[in-house]
Amino acid sequence: MLRIDRRASKTDMKVPIALKEGLGLNKVVLIHEENFNATVSNDQRLKILMLLAKGVSKASELAKNIGIGRTAIYRHLNYLQSYGWITKENENYYLTSNVYLVYRIVSSESNIALEILEHKGAFIDNIYGMITIIEDKDIINKCWKCVLVDLCLATTSSIAKRVRIKFDETSLPAIRVIELLAKGVKKDIHNLMKKGFIVLRK
Repeated sequence: MLRIDRRASKTDMKVPIALKEGLGLNKVVLIHEENFNATVSNDQRLKILMLLAKGVSKASELAKNIGIGRTAIYRHLNYLQSYGWITKENENYYLTSNVYLVYRIVSSESNIALEILEHKGAFIDNIYGMITIIEDKDIINKCWKCVLVDLCLATTSSIAKRVRIKFDETSLPAIRVIELLAKGVKKDIHNLMKKGFIVLRK
């Protein structure tokens, strides 16, 4: 699935923040796969994230724009906040990042591993709104028809050369974006884990 909040004319296109900054992003949020799937498959939660990307931050304004009641908007906001999508400051809600990558936990009796997926993720951009990417049967047509396809190809190819990352030649532009960011985050995590330590809290 690939969704873009609004369509831009080709003469008005600019590189989204997530692509422009590439691996230089200061903050990337990792979302568990089950939570990611549950969020992007819920139209009201997606609309909330899109509105937040446009600068709407009050619960009352979000509810009015979406057409739902007070109880429903706070239920969705509490869900998004508890799973890392948004944060609350005073009475305002904000996105926690411009980029969300997806992970899953792979465990056995003797090992546990964090797997960062290279085919799922989301960008939240102040120009294009929210772009969610899930590799499924519909993404091929949607990706090649997307107004950002040329920007995705050019920008990801440029960044990949700079950081010496090779793509699968058959991969779609949208998947390349997620793959590029995921590989960069994996390198960061590897370096941090070698130098640092982990504190677990319940």
